Amino acid sequence: MTQTAIVVGANGKMGKIACNALIEYKPNISVIPVSRADNLSEVISQSRACIALELTDVNSVYSNSQVLLKHGIPTVIGASGLTSEQKHHLNQLAVRTDVPCLIVPNFSIAAVLMNQAAKLAAPFLNDCEIIEYHHTQKKDAPSATSIDTANQVKLARLNALENSGDQNAHWRGSVPIHSIRCSGVLAKQDVIFAQRGETLTISLNQIDRYAFAPGICMAMGRITALPAGIHTGIENVFDFYVQNISP
Repeated sequence: MTQTAIVVGANGKMGKIACNALIEYKPNISVIPVSRADNLSEVISQSRACIALELTDVNSVYSNSQVLLKHGIPTVIGASGLTSEQKHHLNQLAVRTDVPCLIVPNFSIAAVLMNQAAKLAAPFLNDCEIIEYHHTQKKDAPSATSIDTANQVKLARLNALENSGDQNAHWRGSVPIHSIRCSGVLAKQDVIFAQRGETLTISLNQIDRYAFAPGICMAMGRITALPAGIHTGIENVFDFYVQNISP
């Protein structure tokens, strides 16, 4: 069965890649591009969209997401910059309209694996800091990806502490994030762990936005299988997290 998908922010760099990827790899999804010149509510009414992808920016992601969820459309949010309060409100809205909303800090498959590796290392090495690099046009800092990684590290340490009962653990309470914006870079992140005498660096380097295409297709193909409410991270539609979901 063909699904109609709205891609909000279709004229942006990520939006163009998303539209091309969905057209090429998801023949069961009919893509309707939406730009700033379009009235989102009118497009929704006229298209009878089944799913949506929001890829604008910090200035419009919240308002657009509200519109989509109010219309009862399962939504994947790839734009960054949402505050905790905004996420809380969107969660209430998604639950009320009984639709899922997936917030994706990074559509890269490698980014998920980076976080998994960081979570594995987190309980064993005392110090952890993150350095994230992005192109000069990126409007937010630190990046959503680095914030997500820092939260994953902290959660892994809390879980390890709870399971072991070790009161002598002396990890830092927070994971410092250093943001660099420079030309010649698309997206790069180093997660650096250290203890006396050694360091471990987990490095992710994205040199082409097409690295995000498989994750976009996966998220759009599986968003409707998630329960109502907010979910954070593309890992929510990975097979090793969610079972019995077809591509």
